[in-house]
Amino acid sequence: MAFRAPGDGRNKSGLPLHFVYFSGVRLAAVDIGSNTVHSLVADVVGGKLVEIAHYVEMPELGPHVAKTGSIGSASSAAIRALKSVVAKAATHHYDTLIAGATQAVRQATDGEMFARQAGLAIGVPVHIIPAHREAELSFLGAASHHAAKREWVMIDLGGGSTEVCIGRGLELVRTATLEVGSGVLASKFLSDPPRPEERARLRRAALHDLLQAPDGEVERLVATGGTASNLPLVLAKRNPPQVLTRWPRS
Repeated sequence: MAFRAPGDGRNKSGLPLHFVYFSGVRLAAVDIGSNTVHSLVADVVGGKLVEIAHYVEMPELGPHVAKTGSIGSASSAAIRALKSVVAKAATHHYDTLIAGATQAVRQATDGEMFARQAGLAIGVPVHIIPAHREAELSFLGAASHHAAKREWVMIDLGGGSTEVCIGRGLELVRTATLEVGSGVLASKFLSDPPRPEERARLRRAALHDLLQAPDGEVERLVATGGTASNLPLVLAKRNPPQVLTRWPRS
């Protein structure tokens, strides 16, 4: 097993970027997001991740936290979902499991207590990832496959927040986390089916928050996340463009 840690570099935003990987190791990662709980199993080959398996459950913590301010009674369903995706990942015999939680758990008044309970349920600590670090990690993942030589933008469309990162090659130049998430916006503004006036209010709210996004003269846009995966299916059902996150397609 080879280990490589090229040091603690810093980009122009002053944020540390850590590139650490184990060669020949099978890793598993769990993401407790605002809409979904994901597990990903991947082999590290030549410093790159080769996906083995990907599992998803949808406990939708974000809308609950947006309404109540806490995870509360939603914790049971979220931990069941977490245990389910970890159990499925374990069938692939990973060497190391890493677990993180993002916007919904960050915002919840009982987020730290939930993270402790979740960690006990799966046997490893669940780290609550700060917003700036979430943006960095999303950027690094996208940049490993999709970086442009000149300025480019990565947008991670989540259930509770959206990370916008401007990069130049593999360098993260500037970033912003917007309080715009598909699950939270839908829960706040839409009924089922949504009415035209509801869609209009949602659009105005999203556009207002998008004013906080960093500017850039970019040559490429890379969108990640479940929302980014599903939009091509809606907009171009017959021939959807390639996106980073791959959901099962019928």
